[in-house]
Amino acid sequence: MRLDGVLPGTETRYVELDPRVAPGSAHRFAVLEMAKRNGWWRVWLDGRAASPPIYLPGSDGTWFAQAIGENWNGGTGTCNGYAYRFSNVSRALVKGGVWRPMKTGYVFHDAGYRVVSLSRVPRSFLVTNAGA
Repeated sequence: MRLDGVLPGTETRYVELDPRVAPGSAHRFAVLEMAKRNGWWRVWLDGRAASPPIYLPGSDGTWFAQAIGENWNGGTGTCNGYAYRFSNVSRALVKGGVWRPMKTGYVFHDAGYRVVSLSRVPRSFLVTNAGA
């Protein structure tokens, strides 16, 4: 499980959160703006902080929730197949928490990739570059 991000004036940074993620395993992943610190965010994995507070200038009250499936090939230049299932997707409507199920959404993807809906509302779906 990897986290990537870019701060202004810096290179993309990849952080491995858990190198032992097995196919089919389930994890809870969240990125949340801190309740009393405007523009400060933290990554959570399985209910525990997985990052220190991260300051993202200009982000307070301007960013919207996204659930995205991407892959990273470690810089090898080769493509690798992937399929990620997102289940019970929710978003925090206020800083610091208070999670609510997603009720609406839209799908965007590049050619060669698929988003497969697994429920009538956009809470569970599969993202893949394979023939799922």
